[in-house]
Amino acid sequence: MNVRRLVVFFSLALALTWVVWVPRALASHGIVRGAVADLATALGLYWSWMPAIAALLTAALVGGRAEVRAWLGRLGRWRVGPQWYAIALLGPAAFALLVGGIAAALGLGDLWPRALDSGVAAIGFFAVLLLTDGLGEETGWRGYALPALLERHWALVASLILGVFWAVWHLPLWITAGSALDGSPWLFHLVDLPATSILYTWLFLRSRESVPVAIVLHASINLWVAAPTGTAAQLALVLGLKLALVAVAIATGLAPRSSHLTRTASG
Repeated sequence: MNVRRLVVFFSLALALTWVVWVPRALASHGIVRGAVADLATALGLYWSWMPAIAALLTAALVGGRAEVRAWLGRLGRWRVGPQWYAIALLGPAAFALLVGGIAAALGLGDLWPRALDSGVAAIGFFAVLLLTDGLGEETGWRGYALPALLERHWALVASLILGVFWAVWHLPLWITAGSALDGSPWLFHLVDLPATSILYTWLFLRSRESVPVAIVLHASINLWVAAPTGTAAQLALVLGLKLALVAVAIATGLAPRSSHLTRTASG
């Protein structure tokens, strides 16, 4: 693994994203005003494409043609077993419903996913998430960074490194009034996103490093998100169930190296 490539990618992903997200956060509190605030606010909603652009730039400028081809190959690896798409699509929904059911049984309040209230509109929202958060982020995180990390680190270690960076990348959203993460505790996500990153890796390796599967998973998670904000008890429930799922993923074979599972995954 060329460490320089990862440093360049992570630096570009942060710089390209935060150049808009930080002014947007400041504008949401009235600290920045005028044309800059208006532009950052307008662009900020659609700025999740920067990890994809960072991956393309890094692959082209640092890795060369061979790395661009490898990256594009993972992006086009959609012909994998339908079971992996089913897990990516339905797994987050099942998890969110489990959280909602347990919360109701324990008297912790309403944690049923808001997607249940959207009806048919949820399909349109899912399509938007596929083209924005899913396509824009996963072509960078799982399409570029994770394979590079797996060249040197065990899958668990690679997942945690990427998960911590993923959490840091979201940081401006925690201070953006009205954003999806506004009011959500930073420490919760500092644990939740690395844990979620492990689940991504589990599915990514079993689907033969398919980025389309990761894109579907990302969109589905964002559609069925469980308690981005809530009471301490609610967040503890979500995190506890997430960590239990991570333990199952590790126990069922989070392979030490990507090459091992790429050879043995069923398609």
